[in-house]
Amino acid sequence: MSDHSPTVAHGAFLKMLRELRLAARYDYSDAAAELGVNAKTIKRWEEGANIPSRSSIKVLGEFYGASPAQIEMMCSLARDAKRSGLVEKFKGGAPPEFQSFAEHEASAISILTYQPEFIPGLAQTPDYLREIHKRYLDFLIPNPRAIHAFRQNRQRRVFSRRHLPEIKMVIGVAAMIYLDALPATVRNGQIDRLLELSAKPTIDIKVVTVPHTAMGGGFTIMTPDEKSHGASAFAYLESQDAGRYVEDRDTLSVYDKIFSSVFNLAVLLEEYLDGR
Repeated sequence: MSDHSPTVAHGAFLKMLRELRLAARYDYSDAAAELGVNAKTIKRWEEGANIPSRSSIKVLGEFYGASPAQIEMMCSLARDAKRSGLVEKFKGGAPPEFQSFAEHEASAISILTYQPEFIPGLAQTPDYLREIHKRYLDFLIPNPRAIHAFRQNRQRRVFSRRHLPEIKMVIGVAAMIYLDALPATVRNGQIDRLLELSAKPTIDIKVVTVPHTAMGGGFTIMTPDEKSHGASAFAYLESQDAGRYVEDRDTLSVYDKIFSSVFNLAVLLEEYLDGR
């Protein structure tokens, strides 16, 4: 049984299918003629509208000159892409643009996140999340229970791994100050959770208390593992109504530099708490 997550597998399959066709210097019509289908069908497969059958994948692979190992990999990715996964179970719990993020997060080798006003999702306690939604985001969240279930499942998938990824979190001082407005049990529980995570050898949590270049908004930089075939590092930028993926290397390098700058400016979580 393969361990590709559905969203990751789907993206990798589409990339592989397209790259093999382009490497063979065929257009949609060439591939369609080989299979006896319409050129639009080939285009829809590459765009992810639906997934071809195993037999069609084999015919296309052989036509494109793919090796037996490459054809088997495509079949495996296509099979995994059809499975129900985390996002399908909690469709009401995450916006569509966050689906790929959650799937990559579950197997990433590095997660770097900056959040100016809220505790990062991976570190939130259920009580904190409920309180934040009730106080500040109630009008934006149509299905809070699904969001909460989705968030907890995300955390389980990351923190139950045998080998934890490198995780660096930079939290804006505003997010820490906002904790004081919450009930004491919620505030203390959230701080205890942050300290618990910070004690893990692969996790660093810092608080930034001075003006810096990342004041425009939160973002996460993620590096998928080698099993996420075709996937590369990306940044995910959050806004009130949507999420944006940044995969261009030059732009991504800017976010890498911004994160490094903010991380170096920030103080350790324990140091911040001791100085309050």
